[in-house]
Amino acid sequence: LLDDPERLAGCLRFLGAMDWDECRGLTQVHARIPARVDLIWGEQDPFFPIDAARRILGDFPNPGEFVGIAGARLLPYAEHPA
Repeated sequence: LLDDPERLAGCLRFLGAMDWDECRGLTQVHARIPARVDLIWGEQDPFFPIDAARRILGDFPNPGEFVGIAGARLLPYAEHPA
């Protein structure tokens, strides 16, 4: 981010648009989702550690499968579409 002004600006826009109160209440939101929820996670995600993601799956009333993608970071489906 420090070496790329465009990426830094994008990150700052993202953080500025976040509703932090909504983020703090995600556990309650997750508890109201009746559908089966599968999580696909990048094992090297620098923002949301995989161990925390595994715990989040338990917040859903109908937890499904948890898939960790080796070598992937924040966007595993884009980084490793296969």
